[in-house]
Amino acid sequence: MAATWHVTGQAADQYEFDGAGNPVTGYQVSFITGAGNRGSVFVPKDQYRPETIKTLIQAQANTMDAIGSLSSGS
Repeated sequence: MAATWHVTGQAADQYEFDGAGNPVTGYQVSFITGAGNRGSVFVPKDQYRPETIKTLIQAQANTMDAIGSLSSGS
């Protein structure tokens, strides 16, 4: 089942490093899932579009909610 979520904030002028160690400028987009799990995704500046962000957040939200519902009985 796909997690529900909504964006709670975004910060511009953030950076991460690519595989070669070069800085990549972009945005850190924060969200909260319907299950209450909070997370964020980094989006490079050249990919900062609603479609890309939605895909990235959905994947992360699905994983976070799946992990957040784990217990010793499951």
